[in-house]
Amino acid sequence: MSVLEINPAMRESLFAEDANGKVKLDDGAFAEAFVKSNHLIYYNGAVHDQIGQIVSSDEGQHAIYQLLRGLNITNRLAGRTKDLWEDIKYEAYTNHINVADNQIAVQNGTITVNLKTGECSFQEVLNFSLHRLNCNFDPKPKVKRPTRFLEWVDSLIHECDRDGFQEYCGYLLLPNTKLQKALVLLGRGQEGKSRIGLILHYLFGSSCVSSSVEYFENNQFALPRAQDKLILFQDDLKKEKLKSTENFKMMVSAEVPMQAEPKGEAAYSFQPYARWVICSNSPLTALSDSGHGFFRRLYVIRVKNRPSDRKDDPFYFEPMKDEMDGIFLWFLQGLQRLIQNGWKLSISEESRDLVESQQEQENSLIGFMNSELAFGSSSYSITKQQLYSKYLAYCSANQAVPRKRTEMWEFFEEQMDNLHIKKSKHLGETRGAEGYTGMCLRSTADTLKLLETNTGKGVE
Repeated sequence: MSVLEINPAMRESLFAEDANGKVKLDDGAFAEAFVKSNHLIYYNGAVHDQIGQIVSSDEGQHAIYQLLRGLNITNRLAGRTKDLWEDIKYEAYTNHINVADNQIAVQNGTITVNLKTGECSFQEVLNFSLHRLNCNFDPKPKVKRPTRFLEWVDSLIHECDRDGFQEYCGYLLLPNTKLQKALVLLGRGQEGKSRIGLILHYLFGSSCVSSSVEYFENNQFALPRAQDKLILFQDDLKKEKLKSTENFKMMVSAEVPMQAEPKGEAAYSFQPYARWVICSNSPLTALSDSGHGFFRRLYVIRVKNRPSDRKDDPFYFEPMKDEMDGIFLWFLQGLQRLIQNGWKLSISEESRDLVESQQEQENSLIGFMNSELAFGSSSYSITKQQLYSKYLAYCSANQAVPRKRTEMWEFFEEQMDNLHIKKSKHLGETRGAEGYTGMCLRSTADTLKLLETNTGKGVE
């Protein structure tokens, strides 16, 4: 951070005569000159300098103290210093900062990313940024290969998942939520996956905070914690099921501003862009949700098991601190490939199957649909009463917990376009029952196919 000072040309404006004709320091003029000279912004409870770095209260007040002494002001110096710092906050206050979703701030400049092509341009200009990374960028590049980091990646991530993992890491660099995915590293424990948190905290600094999905779902005052953050990191997902996942889903998608309610303060809205990185030793049944909307927001990677002969090194991470320039380039390469792929992750079949199988286990409606129902013909139909009765029988036979009727109807309404089904109020023997066309029980579909074979009449 640069030395805090007042432009010499503004010093004459700091003093004014009082009612008695005595020349005294004008506190308002001092605060204005201090803010303008140092390009300060007071935002979200912190004072920032012209490149976005936070000016601590101690730093600011020390600078004011020195300036007052230089102006030969010694009366009530400590109290005056504190009062002026508060005046400066009011003078520098703003309630909004525009965050460019295509720029990455590093220690030696600014990288602008073309969000359509992935091409990057670099300027050795330190623009204001809330998210300056702890690394430098060499456009040539001549950065040393991050050997220790890549060794850790190879030991943790299966080869089929490495491209996707690298792309998601790159996704964290920009303040946008285009992917609408949260990363979950799933293991049995002690594999070393939590070290990603150490890497992210060091590279992203205060833009990465430790938190938990449970905290945001269970605490009405939690949302401000996500404001102006790039990453929310959870080291250990709890085994207990969540009562709700609504906040989590909204944060991952971030399609609309969210309502924040700081404790004891007025509510306000802001647009979150923090992405989730979650480590878990528990199966995804710990995250319960009645619909498809939750699981489609998860990008799950099952990590490698810990080798039985591995010896833990308490200093294993230390060399990575000197590899941040190289680690950043590895992240950036992932971002560029992600953009070039049309903002689609290189998700392995193993990862897709993991999410789908877990979704089926978690939601008995999905298991029932895959096991007992048939789709694909406009001649298929089933009433709601028939559908729910068969569903209850399925749950009883498979020791599954049945969903409520309303949850079933909501589930199929979500899936209507994907399954090519339609609602109808003219089904059943009396043609007056509600239900669906375009689907039926598998047993019914088999009967229709048999009838087709025996009669030679096709089924539409």
